[in-house]
Amino acid sequence: MLKKSLAALIAIVALSTGVVIAVTAVAIALFAALAPALGTAGAAAIVAVAFIIVILLGFILAGMRPKAQPRDDDAGLIARLLEIAREKPLLAVGAAVAAGILAIRNPALVATIVAAFVDRPRDP
Repeated sequence: MLKKSLAALIAIVALSTGVVIAVTAVAIALFAALAPALGTAGAAAIVAVAFIIVILLGFILAGMRPKAQPRDDDAGLIARLLEIAREKPLLAVGAAVAAGILAIRNPALVATIVAAFVDRPRDP
């Protein structure tokens, strides 16, 4: 159970890290494409407006979701976390970013988590 929870957490952190890298790459590419024609200030403004529009579209689409189903109290930890991630994706992304920052700032924690997956239980 704990291994599955940690695996899901690591997967969420890895996915959110990939999304952050992709968004940053798109922003840099858009800026580089617009800078010669509009100058740096104009290109930065267009990039900012483009991402504001994307964020607003995300909020609009999130608001159009159907209402959540009643929760099953017998669901496991991973099922509950995935349910929360589906219901509140921005909260899930924020938690994943926070977990990534915590992992960067505390490498010993990452080593402990990796060791939990790699080490085999010892026979008594």
